[in-house]
Amino acid sequence: MELKKTITPQYEIKGKRQKLTGYIGELCDETTCLHFKEYDTYHDAEVALDALAFELLTDLAEQGL
Repeated sequence: MELKKTITPQYEIKGKRQKLTGYIGELCDETTCLHFKEYDTYHDAEVALDALAFELLTDLAEQGL
């Protein structure tokens, strides 16, 4: 199973100005998006997605898949 982690900045646009409002973190496998959530900082998103990926892969290993 291959997991793909994506972190995308989200902006609020007012006139000509852009304000960074947070980051969207996604964790997907080949066919499905397993997790989709907005985080305050890039670091928060990265840590949460890494922990989730580790937990999912550990569970699969314990099941023998």
